[in-house]
Amino acid sequence: MSSFQSSFRRKSLTEQEEIELELTKVRACVMQTRGFSSLDVKQQDILFKTGERKMYDNEEVLIVQNDHDVGFFFVLVLGSFKYVVEGEAPKSGLISCTANGNVIGHFAPFYRRPRDSFVYSTPGSIAWKFSLRDIPGQLTRCNVTASSHAVSQVLSCRSTLKSQRLMHRKLLSPRMIRRNG
Repeated sequence: MSSFQSSFRRKSLTEQEEIELELTKVRACVMQTRGFSSLDVKQQDILFKTGERKMYDNEEVLIVQNDHDVGFFFVLVLGSFKYVVEGEAPKSGLISCTANGNVIGHFAPFYRRPRDSFVYSTPGSIAWKFSLRDIPGQLTRCNVTASSHAVSQVLSCRSTLKSQRLMHRKLLSPRMIRRNG
């Protein structure tokens, strides 16, 4: 091997470095997902400290349909998960990993409702599980929803004050004073 070739040979990463690189990608994937982008830095740090990486050798139940325990979600980084919806219109399918990972099970915390399907691991899949329990504050469906709600409250308050001022001006006008005498 020439010195030119060896200078371009990539240094092999240790297992810990690979996991840290993977967690960086997972963090980017999560923060691009609606709702999580509204977390401040402190909340993000708390969230990502809860992460547990696991490789699944067998099929395991990860999420139970109609479960009210919605304090966690997964980020699939390799392989796929299987989902099954039982009920009047049963359906099932695979959730595949995208290039940047795939966030799974995060809708229930956003909408504060029970889980809508069973989710099973498939052999050979790798995922990170994160807990939402220690994050101060509430997650919202989207930071735009939260901010637009705050803006609408401010606008509502402003319009109420404006209408009250107009009413007071009318009542205190010389014409109304003479009329009510």
